Amino acid sequence: MSALQSICLVLLVAQNAASVVLSRYSRHSVPKEEQFYSLSTVVSQEVVKYAVFFSLFVHHLLGDNNNNNNNERRESNAVVNEKNDAVVVIEEENAMFLHNNNNNYKTYRKLSYRCLRQNVTLILRQYRNVIFKKETLLMGVPAALYTFQGFIFFFSMSRIDPLTFQILAQSRVFFTAVLSVIFLNRKISRAQSLCLLFLVLGSILTQVPDSVWQASKKTETETSNKKSRADALWGSLACLTQSLSSSFAGVYMEKLMKGSKVTLAEKSLQLGLFALPFAFLTMLVVQVWPNWQQQRQHNAQHDVHYNIFSRPHQTYAVRPFYYFEGYHHIVTLLVIACQAGGGIIITLIMRYSSNIAKVFATSISVLVCGVLSWMIWGLTPGLLFTVGAVIVIASTVRYSLVS
Repeated sequence: MSALQSICLVLLVAQNAASVVLSRYSRHSVPKEEQFYSLSTVVSQEVVKYAVFFSLFVHHLLGDNNNNNNNERRESNAVVNEKNDAVVVIEEENAMFLHNNNNNYKTYRKLSYRCLRQNVTLILRQYRNVIFKKETLLMGVPAALYTFQGFIFFFSMSRIDPLTFQILAQSRVFFTAVLSVIFLNRKISRAQSLCLLFLVLGSILTQVPDSVWQASKKTETETSNKKSRADALWGSLACLTQSLSSSFAGVYMEKLMKGSKVTLAEKSLQLGLFALPFAFLTMLVVQVWPNWQQQRQHNAQHDVHYNIFSRPHQTYAVRPFYYFEGYHHIVTLLVIACQAGGGIIITLIMRYSSNIAKVFATSISVLVCGVLSWMIWGLTPGLLFTVGAVIVIASTVRYSLVS
């Protein structure tokens, strides 16, 4: 295993464990009045991801293309050829400009402005070519699903512990296998079917009321009440729903990517074109609008604080929605960074490593979550939960090896 592959795996383990543990910590160990709004972080994650992928798009357009040789400029990909030809034209025009002018400071200053204007024009033109395609409309489905996952993730993490969430999240393997058979016409061997069966059985075992788990499991902290069984059930169902949504979005994206010559950065830009507005509209409908309604009903003289991006300077009977609430906590910023960086790290794994390595890293992150949960909240798994977790991890790894 190369150094780059090792770094990718370590990053994936850290991201998987940190995103779950930090999200749980932010909902249970941070005072309620200082907690962030879940959907505001979803919007921030989409902003960060879009900025990163746009930077990769620009780097691929201006950086990599400048280093391509003449043979690479004649690749079969028409989009790449178009980009390379545009860069070559810019280089030839600038060379002619230098040839026709004196090589002095004023000339180089004009050339710098000229290069900046040409690069901006090139970036905008290529961005327009990437966005205004028929296949861009198809990205609305996974964009809506990813927005839904972001909301339901925090709903689930506020009701179940990180270790249980990580175990139930392995159900993505089962859902992906079933959906791949339905939509991608894949065949599952008998060994794979057996692995999926054990994965389901192991997940069920982790949810069986275990006297050892209940007796040894300490309360979260003295500052928060013990979650009821109903809350745990809703949290588990939310986690399974998120896994199903994630699996469907992944299979849908795989079907779209087959035969497509669009780069991953360009596909991510198309996805973000829908994901960011969906996330913002969801935040307005689910959290902002109800808050405005409550302010109208309870605040004196129906005074409503409408600006969600400015902190209210007066006292209200109902606390107004403030987009950056809780952003002064380092935990909030780390949650956003972990959630936004997940997709980027997965991309690195799939490019420089393998899917088997990704499964092993995910399994290790389950163990890391268990250790951190014990250290932070004193959660000690019982016998049935431990057996179920071992079965789930073993089934997931075995399924990946068989595949």
